[in-house]
Formats: sequence, structure tokens, C-alpha cells
Amino acid sequence: MKENHAAENALGTIGAVLWSIQIIPQIVKSYRSKSTFGLSGALMFIWAVASLFLGSYNIARKLSIPLQVQPQIFGVLSAGSWAQCLHYGPRKFSKLKAGGCLAVFCVIFAGFESGSVYALWAGQNNGTDAPVLFYGYMSAVLLAVALLPQYYEIYKLKEVVGISLVFMAVDILGGIFSFLSLFFRNNLDIAAFVSPHAVNFLTFPNVW
Repeated sequence: MKENHAAENALGTIGAVLWSIQIIPQIVKSYRSKSTFGLSGALMFIWAVASLFLGSYNIARKLSIPLQVQPQIFGVLSAGSWAQCLHYGPRKFSKLKAGGCLAVFCVIFAGFESGSVYALWAGQNNGTDAPVLFYGYMSAVLLAVALLPQYYEIYKLKEVVGISLVFMAVDILGGIFSFLSLFFRNNLDIAAFVSPHAVNFLTFPNVW
């Protein structure tokens, strides 16, 4: 498809906004019910970790600005939902302890991603794209694999409990718009293409 920066940024912005805020309904639901029963903390933690790789990849690849910003917000909110699982879940961490875990993760998040971006740029300047591709595919694998613990929760409970359907619906829509934005680049970015496609494919069963 012919390159179109306006279309790429428009679709990327819509997808980034949806993917950035998708976890807010889940955070609100958990806060109001004071429970994360049925929600896998591993899902949120792995998604937060995946954001480290996806954020580094999108910046190193110089994708549209919305797609560079989105993983940062998504990662922090995923980590926030994970902290809720620590507080409201079986471990019953105190608010201070759960908040401390969140703060430590965010510090590591910032340091890891900043260092990664400069390292990936250095590799590109030396003519190698292998590290960048590794980050891209690693993020895709983690985003998809993260849903497996949630499927296990559903299998144990024999029903979908504790998951905000608004969260899942926004997740799917965000993936669709981000996915479409990639077609308006000169070269289709395969790793960035795989991430939303894989997550959407595995998320649909949770909704239905």
C-alpha cells in the first residue's frame, strides 16, 4: 500500500489511545469491588514486561509517535493492575508494599527501556538489525503468552470472572486500529504487525 503518513498517524493515534486506556476499566472494576478474583496477576505482569520490549522496539524503529508513547502508558497501567492483584488477591499485600512493588518496577522499566533504545540505535548504526528484531518478536510473544495464565484461571473457575468486558473490547479495538496503521508505511513492519494480530486472536475467546 502507498505510504501515507497522515493515515498512519491517524489510525496509530486511535489505536494508541485505545490501547493506552484499555486497562483503566479493569483497574476501576478491581478498585470498586476490592477484589481481583478471576483476574490473573501474571497476565498483567507479563504485559507490563512486554511493554519494555515493545516500547524500545517502537522507538528504535521510529514508528509513529502515538505507537511510541502507547507502550509506556500501557506498561504503567498493566503494572498498576498487577499491584492491585498483589493487594486484593490471595497475597494480600498492604497498600504500601504493593505500591512499593509498583514503584520499583516503574524505575526498572524506565532504566531498562532507556538503555535498550540507545543500545538498539547503536546496533543499527553499526549495520545490524538483529537486536531490534529480537525485541519486536519478544514483545509479540510475551503479549500473546501473557493470556495463557488467564485462560488457566477461566479453566479453573469454569467461567469468566473478574474481567472487565469493556477492557477486553477496548483491547481488541486498539489492536485493530494499530494493526491497520502499519499498512500505510512503505515497508510493512512484520514484528509490529504480529503483536496486535496475535493478541486480538487470543483475546476474542475471553470476550465470547
